[in-house]
Amino acid sequence: CETNSNRVGKRAAVSAGISPVASKFSHAAGPMAGKVLAGLSRHKTPILIGLALGGAGALAAAPVKEKARAAAATARDKAAGAAASIRQTASGAAAAYVDQVDTVGEAIGSRIAPAAGAVLKAANSPMGRVVSAVGTVGVSMLALRNPVAAGARRLVRMAGRIGRIAGNTAGKTSRTDLAGTVVQEKRVALFFKGKETVNLWKSSLTAPLNRADLLGSHRLANSGGVYASDGVMFKTRGQTWHRGTSVISTSKGQRVITHLQSLSFPARHYYFDRRLSDEDAVGIATGRVRAEELPGYVGQIGPMEHLLPGWKRTKQAMITSVLYWGDKKGEGAL
Repeated sequence: CETNSNRVGKRAAVSAGISPVASKFSHAAGPMAGKVLAGLSRHKTPILIGLALGGAGALAAAPVKEKARAAAATARDKAAGAAASIRQTASGAAAAYVDQVDTVGEAIGSRIAPAAGAVLKAANSPMGRVVSAVGTVGVSMLALRNPVAAGARRLVRMAGRIGRIAGNTAGKTSRTDLAGTVVQEKRVALFFKGKETVNLWKSSLTAPLNRADLLGSHRLANSGGVYASDGVMFKTRGQTWHRGTSVISTSKGQRVITHLQSLSFPARHYYFDRRLSDEDAVGIATGRVRAEELPGYVGQIGPMEHLLPGWKRTKQAMITSVLYWGDKKGEGAL
C-alpha cells in the first residue's frame, strides 16, 4: 500500500509540473505571435507596392522583348538571304569561268593536238629514243665536268632519296584495301632468276592524283564529265608507283586517260589512252616491259626532263592535248 501511494504521488507531482510549464509557454507564445503579426502589418504596404511595380515592369517589358526577338529574326533572315545570293552569284561566276576555260582549252588543244601528236610520235620512234638517250648522256657528261652542274646533280640525287622516302610513306599511309598481286621474275644474281610477288592496293590518294591529270571542269569534284576514276598503288624495288585511270567526256567523245607515275623526285611518268593491266604496269616499273611498245602509249616524262621545267611543261601540254583531242590509238579502252 505504501509503495502504490508513493507512485501516485509522483505522478501527481509530474502532472502538476506540466501545467505551470504549459501555462508559461502559452503566455510567452501569445506576445511573440502578436509581434510577428504586427511586423507583417507594418511591412505589408511596401511589399504590395514592390509586387505591383514588378508586375507592371514585366508587363511593360514583354512587348519590347517580343519586338527585339522579331527584329533579330528579321536580321537573321536578311543575312541568310544575302549569303545565299552571294553564294549563288559566286557559283554562277565560277561556272561561267570554268565554261570559258573549257571552251578556250578545247579551241587551243584541238589545234595543237595534231602537231603535238606528230612531235610525240617522232620522240617515241626508235630514232627519237636514240636522240633522247644521247642527249641524256651528253647532259650527264657535262654535269660531271662542270663543278656547278655536278653540285646541282648531287643535290638532285639527295632530293631524289628524300622524295623516294616521302613517296613510300605516302603510299603506305594512304593504303586502304588489297587490290591484287602480280608475280614476276626477279634477277637474283648474274645468271640466276627468282620470283617476286608485288602486292597492289587501293589508295585514298587516287582521286587527287587522277584529278591533277584533267582540265577545266573535269577537275571539279563530282564533275558530270567524269564517268569513272580509279587506280592502284604498288611497291617494287624499293619504290612506290601509282597507276590511275579516268574516263571522261570530250568534244571528241569518251576518252580514257591512264597515268603511271613513280612517287619520287624526279618522277617518271607514262601516259596511255587506254587502261593498263596490272602486269604491264608492274613490268614498266621494273623495266621488263617497254612502255613504247604497248598499245595506247602516248608519251612519257623522264627524270632528266624535270631539270628543264620549260620543256617539261611543254611536253605535258602536248601529251594532254593528244589524250583529250588527238586521234585515239588504243583499242578496247573501256
